[in-house]
Amino acid sequence: MILTIGGSADADFNVLPGFEVCVLTQQTFSGTSTSNIVSWTWDFGDGSANSYGQNVVHTYPYAGTYVVQLEVTSADGCMGTVSHIVTITSAPSAGFFTTPSSPVCINQQIAFTDISSNDVVSWMWNFGDGTFSAMQNPAHSYLSDGNYTVQLTVTNQNGCINTISNLIEVVKYPDAQMILSPGTTICAQSLLSVQGIDQNGTSIVSWQWNFGDGSPITSGQISSHVYSNPGTYIVELSVINNGGCADLVTQSVLVQDIPVADFLMFPSDSACIDELITFTDNSTNDVVSWSWDFGDGVTNTLQNPDHSYSSTGLFDIELIVTNQNACADTLQSSIQIFQLPDAQIDVTPGSTVCANSPLNFRGLDLNETTVLDWQWNFGDGTPPYSGQEALHTYTLPGTYVVSLTIFNSGGCTDLVTQSVIINEVPVADFVMSPQNSACVGNLIDFTDNSSNDVISWAWDFGDGDISTLQNPQHSYSTDGIFNVRLIVNNQYTCEGS
Repeated sequence: MILTIGGSADADFNVLPGFEVCVLTQQTFSGTSTSNIVSWTWDFGDGSANSYGQNVVHTYPYAGTYVVQLEVTSADGCMGTVSHIVTITSAPSAGFFTTPSSPVCINQQIAFTDISSNDVVSWMWNFGDGTFSAMQNPAHSYLSDGNYTVQLTVTNQNGCINTISNLIEVVKYPDAQMILSPGTTICAQSLLSVQGIDQNGTSIVSWQWNFGDGSPITSGQISSHVYSNPGTYIVELSVINNGGCADLVTQSVLVQDIPVADFLMFPSDSACIDELITFTDNSTNDVVSWSWDFGDGVTNTLQNPDHSYSSTGLFDIELIVTNQNACADTLQSSIQIFQLPDAQIDVTPGSTVCANSPLNFRGLDLNETTVLDWQWNFGDGTPPYSGQEALHTYTLPGTYVVSLTIFNSGGCTDLVTQSVIINEVPVADFVMSPQNSACVGNLIDFTDNSSNDVISWAWDFGDGDISTLQNPQHSYSTDGIFNVRLIVNNQYTCEGS
């Protein structure tokens, strides 16, 4: 039997791209041998699992120095081992920031500041819009809006590279416009409503309004303002979007003078039902039209109208005046309307009496208002009398007009008249024959000398006998002193004795 003793297997390996590379660089390990190798085992010295095969790849995740060992086995069972050192160098740490930060505006200059580390010796910027820069801290602006991916690739002195990407949002400038309501010509003291719009549709984060009259600046897409004085004002709207892009738009506003509504009433404050009230316009600043509302459903467009109310109550009066600029002003006032009294006279015993007969006058208010004063005039030249009731005697016959004027708590008055007929009183007179004395049993003649249309006579002879003749005769049956009385009445039932 022949025994053949072989020598150990020879082995070596090459590394591409080399034995010194940057971290995370893939290396290709290729084994070489003059022997007939049937087994290749790789240990990369970083704790990773062994690899097998003549040609393998490996990537080191961390910088450092590693011993790579290749163990081979030949076809005749002989083994061989070879080791080489692999140096893994650190890659640079890539980083940057922009000023201003995203989002930015079209054509806005952006400063790109490199904050990479680990001995960077070269930089390559890709701004995502087809432009590049090899400066460490370049500046760049974008010509159109959109989202751009900016990529920075840095290389250190060992040739190791690293790349970082950041997104830059480029937004349009806003195109500010304003909507004014009711328009660019308004009246002083009226409300101007404003609304801002961005015709480019960007995201506005600030709306600032300056109304040009010294008032504080207001914020918000929608705002409003009241100009106190006439004049021409410049309204400014300043907008800023989320990219910090700003725009300013202005609009001229003409503020016209307004009229000043004013009026007087006569009577003022209060009046009576059906009393004519005069309204006098005292408005200023070129008033050309008037609109009155009297509060009772009645309106008027005269400058100085008259009006009366048909019912009681408190009525609100409104005057709207308009000037040649179509600017208006309003003034409101109120008036209290009181009920009229309804005077009536009650006469006792009646409206036809005899002279020297007392009459009792009583005033009435059929509307039952609060009467403060009752004024009587009896029409015979006697002084007026104040009071609800009055007693009066007419001494001379005739027809008299009695007037009663009453005044109530609302200042309203009423006058009523009543005719009173005063009839003449007859004058009783007679003579006796014989005169003053006579004898018992003698016949005495009584002759009536009364005046003023006497139509009836009533004699009382003082002895119990009476007579209704005009000229009676009478005798006494006893002696004594007797009082003879004659009572006469005229056609008005007035009596004299």
